[in-house]
Amino acid sequence: MGVQNFMGQIAYVVAPWFLLFMQSETIFDDMVDGAAGLAVIVAIVVAAVGVLPALFLRERFRDLAVEEAREHRPTVVGSALASNLAGFFRGCSVTLRSKPFLKLCLRTFLVFTASCWCRLSSST
Repeated sequence: MGVQNFMGQIAYVVAPWFLLFMQSETIFDDMVDGAAGLAVIVAIVVAAVGVLPALFLRERFRDLAVEEAREHRPTVVGSALASNLAGFFRGCSVTLRSKPFLKLCLRTFLVFTASCWCRLSSST
């Protein structure tokens, strides 16, 4: 809970500094340009931080993955597509047999449908 609370509070600590940066007249002409510049900077930081795990973390089961890839390598190109499609549909059937997942989907559908109906009824 402490880490979650800390991460949640970061937005409240950083937001005033973002606003100050966007309003800086020495760097940007107006606040719209500041928001665009800040968006580019945030995007670059997020992309750089997102790539770090791929660069520095090692696959623990690399040998096992390589061995499985060799075992499942199809000899004909068409069989690779058929094998992937079969695996996809097998995964879909396993997912659709999960009762908790189906209940979650139904509840989500009902909540969003009810909110749409409430919006429609209040606007007329």
